[in-house]
This record gives sequence, C-alpha cells and structure tokens, in this order.
Amino acid sequence: MPKTSPTASRAATQETRPVIGLRQRYGGWAMVVGSAEGMGAAYAERLAREGFDLVLLDMRKPAVTAQAAKLAREHGVQTRALACDLSRPARVAAALDAIDDLEIGLLVFNAAMGSVGPWQEVTLAAKLLAVNVNVIAVLTIADRLSRPMLERGRGGIVLTSSMAALQGAPLQAVYAATKSFDLILAESLWGELGPRGVDVLALIPGMVRTPNFKRSGADTGESRLLAAIEPAEAVDEALRALGHQPRVVPGRAWKAVAVAGSLMPRSTMIKAIGRQLKGLKAQG
Repeated sequence: MPKTSPTASRAATQETRPVIGLRQRYGGWAMVVGSAEGMGAAYAERLAREGFDLVLLDMRKPAVTAQAAKLAREHGVQTRALACDLSRPARVAAALDAIDDLEIGLLVFNAAMGSVGPWQEVTLAAKLLAVNVNVIAVLTIADRLSRPMLERGRGGIVLTSSMAALQGAPLQAVYAATKSFDLILAESLWGELGPRGVDVLALIPGMVRTPNFKRSGADTGESRLLAAIEPAEAVDEALRALGHQPRVVPGRAWKAVAVAGSLMPRSTMIKAIGRQLKGLKAQG
C-alpha cells in the first residue's frame, strides 16, 4: 500500500473531524487577552454565548471589571477580570499565577501595542514597549498555557497577527516586525502542537472597525473596495478556521489583497504600504 505523508494524514484528519461546539472541543474556560473593546470584546461575547467561563484580561481595570460582570449576568457564565499591563513581564507572570487553579482550554491573544511614526521620532522606549506586548507577553502566555493543554491532549490558541506582518511597513517597522513574529510563531505551533491535540491559528486582519481603528487614523485609508470589516466578522472567521488551517485573513476583500500582495514585487508592495500608512497618527 502507498504510504501517506504526515502532512496529508493531518489534513485528512482535520477535514473529517466531526463538527462539535467550541466548549466541548476545548474545555470550560477561555482566556481573552485584550478583551475590553474591539475584537477582544467580540471574542468575549461570542465565547460567553458558547457557554465558556471566561478570564478577561485588559490593562483598563474599570472596563474589564464591568465587562466581566455584564457577561456573567447576561450569559450565566463564571468570569474573572484581570487588570494587567502587558508591557511589564513581572505583572504578566503574576496574572498567570492568579489563574493557576483554572483549566484554560482556549487562549485568544488579541492585545497589541503600536509603534507608529517616522523611525527617528519614535523613542526606543516606545519601540521596546511594543516588543514587550507583541512578542514577550505573547510568548510568555502561550508557553505557560500550552503546557497543560498538551498534557490534557486538547486546547486551542489564537494569536492575532496583522496584514502588516506580510511585508515591510515603513512608519510601522517595529509593529510589523513583532506581528510577523506572532504569525510565524502561530504557524510553527500549528504544525508542532496540532498533532498533539492543540489547535493553533494566526489571525491576520486588515482593517477592522474597532475603536483603535479610528483613534489611530487608519479609517482614512478606507475605500469602497477596501472597507473595514466588523469585529464580529473577524472573530467568526477565526473560530471557524481554528483547528483547520494555520492562518486566516478575515474578509473577502482582504483575502484578495493578501493574495495580490504575495504576487507583487516586494519593493512595490513595501512602497505602497508606506504611502498608505502616512495617514496614521504617531504613537510613541
């Protein structure tokens, strides 16, 4: 009989996997990092509807506390609210210690720190903050929570990357570089942890209509052809793709942009991104 490659075998397993609820697949508790608004809030709402008990983490204590109380009241789920500055590794470790008694079956890391503006005008401190949030915190939390998932033989992890990760991004160099780290980390873990029961996905959003989308000035880049999508749409695509593929770009138009970008000369794409990012407001 012909031998089947591990990759083909894995793909066949994913395609024939029975459709079951997310809570049944991953367990009772989910953690959403960066939960208070935008896609994070949409994840929290969706997972509460699915029946998950929730750990909600955000740096804004009043907002995350109110969110936890609201979801517990409306959906009858247990919630824990954690206020944490993700740029401080010691505080990230303390937040993880605080939930060490919980069995987290699904991790969604949605928080991010931008570092936007001309290279010489963005301070080194601001650049390092972006690295701490977008790289160190992602790595710390994913490492800590994936270990018990592997012991149980089931779990799910969604890491939020960005279209900026797909090529160089003038005026957004550190943010793009950190989001590229998140993308490659997720894809690598998809290949390594998936066969052991832990599903991993990189979500690669383009424009999403979040509060920060307007605050950053990114909405000035919208057009009829390239309109921002709603947070709930991005969340739905991510959760549908989890366990079936290593990455997903939400929104039909943004999928087309990602494909077109991969076919263009690298230099042309980088220059085009630079022109588009000139409308962003400086951060740091």
